[in-house]
Amino acid sequence: MAIYIGKHLMGGLGYNIFNPALLARAFLLATFPVAMTSAWLPPITDGAIFTYLSGIDGMTTATPLAVLKDQGMAAFIERFGEPRDIYMSFFLGWRPGCIGETSGLLVVLGGLYLMYRRYITWHIPSR
Repeated sequence: MAIYIGKHLMGGLGYNIFNPALLARAFLLATFPVAMTSAWLPPITDGAIFTYLSGIDGMTTATPLAVLKDQGMAAFIERFGEPRDIYMSFFLGWRPGCIGETSGLLVVLGGLYLMYRRYITWHIPSR
């Protein structure tokens, strides 16, 4: 649905007037409204072992930068630990969040690998 209607019939790659993923979601919501709105499990906040036992693969929460922006430094420290541990744990990827905000080490290693394989260079593009 997303590729055929959202991209091909709307003019092809780069000419689509709607986001194909959102168009497919709207199609699924119109086609299967009960399954799309009522089949959600309640959140589990007791810990990882209960998440494992309930059959839930993952949970979404606010990312660290969103908590810092919306709730302030006190809530950030309460949720993610002491200030002396925050930087190293985020750099190593021991805290939850998006890869660019919580695992700087993996981003750097990925960039070095791409330079080693000669997919990218260290130069900044001029145009």
